[in-house]
Amino acid sequence: MSSGQFEITGKGAAAYRDLFTNPDLSKNKEIILFSDYDKDLNRKNNTSTVLNWQWNLSRSLADSYLKSDGTPITEADRTKTFVDMFTDRDPRMAETIMYPGFINEGDNSTLPTKIVLDYGGLGQIKFLPRTDATYGGWGENITDLPIIRYAEILLINAEAKAELGILTQNDLNATVNLLRSRVEMPEMTINVPIDPALEALYPSVSGALKNVILEIRRERRVELACEGFRYDDTMRWAAGSIYERPFEGVYLPGFGVYDCTGDGVPDVALFKSPNDKMGYTDEELKELSVYYTEDENGAPKQIYLSEGDKGNIRFYSDTDEDANKFIAPKYYYYPLSKDELVLNPNLKQPIGW
Repeated sequence: MSSGQFEITGKGAAAYRDLFTNPDLSKNKEIILFSDYDKDLNRKNNTSTVLNWQWNLSRSLADSYLKSDGTPITEADRTKTFVDMFTDRDPRMAETIMYPGFINEGDNSTLPTKIVLDYGGLGQIKFLPRTDATYGGWGENITDLPIIRYAEILLINAEAKAELGILTQNDLNATVNLLRSRVEMPEMTINVPIDPALEALYPSVSGALKNVILEIRRERRVELACEGFRYDDTMRWAAGSIYERPFEGVYLPGFGVYDCTGDGVPDVALFKSPNDKMGYTDEELKELSVYYTEDENGAPKQIYLSEGDKGNIRFYSDTDEDANKFIAPKYYYYPLSKDELVLNPNLKQPIGW
């Protein structure tokens, strides 16, 4: 941090996007280590698979993004539908989660991409190549991929000082607020109010700087989303109970047809059953992506609504409470393999294994 070698680069949402969609990161002063891809050397990657149908993100992540005025979302905001949920939010949200009207130009598309409800509806666009020159389809992309960037270092510094109880406003200004400034978000202050939603997510946090620790955890989740840190973060925070919560996608106020591309024309429909299309004809539905929570015989399909006839998309695979139970401290460790135990009888399995 004191070397002067690295800095947070650019201004606005486009600068943040450029870190993950750039064919040449070699001159970017935020990048400490990256994986270099080159068409001429036949070094390519498969980041096109992040779009929509392959990986979908959680409503929990979406709800982590602050409003554009720097305040957390409210309970009323949690019931906003897909088209409305991106309004007046941290710009990094729409650079990470596919927003209404998103067109995948790299795939030579001219039409807005529809959400995929049976994957949750919150498609990932962070890392998605945006141009023909960088997007080559399956396994043919040539965007460089960041491995260590200066933003991570700043977040490590801020979190460590907060946990040690020595963090100051100047420290926040030299770390977290550089990240917020890039995307023109209000700065974090040392007296930031505690967000009850964060407090419920991380109940073990305590101390005089509890409020700041919680907000730094939010900032880390938002800034580094989809970069491979989340699982390790929750493990070192002893926050494994998070994984007992059902995975949730977009909010729907009921069964019916919805405009999710933002053009005023319905493009997605969710019905309880093929036997109950709420009066819509097959002709009216032929251009829509249609989903059901039950099949013709009443058997559950892949998704359901969290409140029965309304709510967030959930998955029937998450309804087994025993399968989703996080057993502490066991699950904070990996078991030792049988081969290692045979080779060295002095080894002992971690707690619970």
